[in-house]
Amino acid sequence: MTKFNAYFKPIFFCFAAGLIFCAWQKSWIIFNFHTVDPSPYQNSKAHKRSANLYFWQNHQWINEKVELLWCTDQSTNLSNLIQAWLAVLNETKADQIKITLQSTLISETGQAAYLSFNQNPFDKEDSTYQKLMLFESLLKTIRSSNLSISSIQLLVQHHPIQDPHLELELPWPVQGFIKQ
Repeated sequence: MTKFNAYFKPIFFCFAAGLIFCAWQKSWIIFNFHTVDPSPYQNSKAHKRSANLYFWQNHQWINEKVELLWCTDQSTNLSNLIQAWLAVLNETKADQIKITLQSTLISETGQAAYLSFNQNPFDKEDSTYQKLMLFESLLKTIRSSNLSISSIQLLVQHHPIQDPHLELELPWPVQGFIKQ
């Protein structure tokens, strides 16, 4: 009997290991070896905060107030702010594909922010003035939120936006260019 166990244990072990490997290859079993970073809201005190969203419409600034969840993580705050701004922007452009924010990155110094969208927020048929005012409304929204960001770079699918009217391959200062 012990001779049978001596042969049976390695065969059983190899069979079980092969079965587990086959299940893993077929994605019936998924091993997850990385640790998940806690949400920025878990390690900090998050609170509701009022934010102003600005838009240029009918030759005037439109201001809309929204409540946002605010925490100590500047990237999360910027992302929440831009997503709220885009939600209102998408409401005004009901006939077009919705623009979404793919990712937000803030430089190590905390001065530059990179915003990657799923598509170009500027329409091809828009004039330079319309594009400039759309970008200025984004800058004015960020400026009013009192984030410590000094420049913004817009990206589409993590690549600089190519535009024939505006130079968008370099970051733009948050203070903008229009003084009003």
